[in-house]
Amino acid sequence: ALPTIFNSYPSDDRKSVLQVSRIGAVIVLSSYVAYLIFQLLTHEKTLGGEEEALSPGLEEGEDEEEDDEDDAGPGLSASCATGLMAVSTLAVAVNSEFLVDVIESVVRSNGLPESFIGVVLLPIAGNACEHASAIRFAMQDWATTCDVPEHPAVSGICLRAMAITVTVCILSGGRASVSLPRHALISALRRAAQSALGRGIRALVTSTGEVLQAFRSLAEEGIEDGDVVSAIVREVEVFAHKLGRSFAAIGTDGRVTTWGHGSNGGDSLSVKEKLQDVQDVKATVGAFAAICGDGKVVTWGNPDCGGDSTAVEAMLEDVCSVQATYKAFAALRRDGSVIAWGSGAYGGDTEDINFQLQDVRCVYSTTGAFAAVKHDGTVITWGSLSCGGNSDTVRELLTDVTEIVGASRAFAAIKADGTVATWCCKLWPDFDAIVGGDSEAVQHQLTDVQQVIASTHAFAAIRSAGDVVTWGASSCGGNCEAVREQLADVKAIHANAFAFAALRADGTVVTWGDNAYGGDSRAVHSQLHGVQHIVATGGAFAALRRDRTVVTWGSAEHGGDSSAAADLLVNVQQLCPSLRAFAALKGDGSVVTWGSAEYGGDSCAVQEQLHDIHRLDASMRAFAAARVDGSFVWWGNLAFGGTTNFMEHGYY
Repeated sequence: ALPTIFNSYPSDDRKSVLQVSRIGAVIVLSSYVAYLIFQLLTHEKTLGGEEEALSPGLEEGEDEEEDDEDDAGPGLSASCATGLMAVSTLAVAVNSEFLVDVIESVVRSNGLPESFIGVVLLPIAGNACEHASAIRFAMQDWATTCDVPEHPAVSGICLRAMAITVTVCILSGGRASVSLPRHALISALRRAAQSALGRGIRALVTSTGEVLQAFRSLAEEGIEDGDVVSAIVREVEVFAHKLGRSFAAIGTDGRVTTWGHGSNGGDSLSVKEKLQDVQDVKATVGAFAAICGDGKVVTWGNPDCGGDSTAVEAMLEDVCSVQATYKAFAALRRDGSVIAWGSGAYGGDTEDINFQLQDVRCVYSTTGAFAAVKHDGTVITWGSLSCGGNSDTVRELLTDVTEIVGASRAFAAIKADGTVATWCCKLWPDFDAIVGGDSEAVQHQLTDVQQVIASTHAFAAIRSAGDVVTWGASSCGGNCEAVREQLADVKAIHANAFAFAALRADGTVVTWGDNAYGGDSRAVHSQLHGVQHIVATGGAFAALRRDRTVVTWGSAEHGGDSSAAADLLVNVQQLCPSLRAFAALKGDGSVVTWGSAEYGGDSCAVQEQLHDIHRLDASMRAFAAARVDGSFVWWGNLAFGGTTNFMEHGYY
């Protein structure tokens, strides 16, 4: 614009105009070079300090190595960058010539003065584009990272947006103040707090006890400047399918370690770099799906069991939750849509019903089918017909549904009015009744239902009065007539494959179902008092009492006989079952096991390592114990994750 203004004065000396133009170009170029030297060489640390000051509280406790990984992005070699700059310069020069020609044409045809175009129109256009880019930046998710660019317009908008400072506290006494834009997501706040506190954070909670939703913004969650939120510190979590052959563990840093049968989920090396900031893991019988903090899903394992999600990878974003059948996954996205993959026979194909899978609130599953509850209370089902994948026969009843429970092959839906609708598929006469999908015989009793629990092929419903209604296969607990009078004031029901155990408010227990597999507890009836919690293997139960002792019953082959370990079962804090064995975590951090040795009931080989344990988990035939220091101990069947060698190699 300067040469244009200079040229507007009456003068025939064109040479002086050219000199001013050249001098101006030299000054601008020299200033730019000086700024680069100042920024990148002489005062790099000074500018770095200013950038850190933008986010108070983040300067303490940060892991420099982790920050380097987070900030690292795609890079260019020196030769490639130089070539790209040369091409860009040439493109700018060519376009500048085109612009000059157009301006001259406009001046000749419209009579506009050159000074008006050079001083007014061109600067307006340039600044408009500049500020439009800045606004676009501020509206997009990458504004939530607080990496403010150097451009004045962009940084100005970002600094104005960064008006909220939130203090994040943990129970141990640590606290950090984090500054973020008002439209930053809660997930961004959690990541920033993790860096500042040096601790993995699973969730953030307000002073009223409300859990903040990761995909909502600070503004949407009502977070104001100066607010204080509490952090739930992430503990080591271990995941496995009950019939699977592998384990997956999320560490306190959000990274995942896997072991077990390599082709069935024990080998995650191919996706190791993607498994960062993992929030949750779901498992099929041969694969795993991990939800990361950014809402993306990473899968690995047997492709036939959902281990390969390549076909839907682009759609696996903004995922809130994942559910699994035996061989397929279904992911619920934040926009209410559902993405499925894995074996089509087990619910991995939704092509024919994608248009219906919108505005979904929650997804449930049986072994071979999925059921999605929409926000309007209606239900969409898909998958194996013999596992509840077709609900046409009860479609008119599936309204105002609040929750669904899946057995092995049937669904039971609890409605807002307390009634229950059940279905499977009438493959042959009485099939639905055998697997729990037909509740017609007790439908008149299914009112005021508060909770439904499933065994393999039967259901038990707890009503608001504390009584119980059952239906399904009698061999799996579908008939409670023999103990109906005792089923009063029931607070919780637990199930194994063949029987139920009801925990009453007074701490006593009532059982029914297959007598050989825990349906008959008369042998230990006098001991079943003061019970606080019950867990089950495939055919036995274990009850944890208030005095921290344990009572067991059911099939001895499934862990129903703990007499050999009775003297050790004191001060028990946690009970964990595999398919046919139990493990008990004691208050001193030691572990006691019993049941089938092939299913982890014998831990003698690793007993010296079983100390300082704080959590137990199990697959079908193996156990995993997490130590306080973050390390693991495994035992059980080698083919199902019961060996420490898997940690060294990552697979079996």
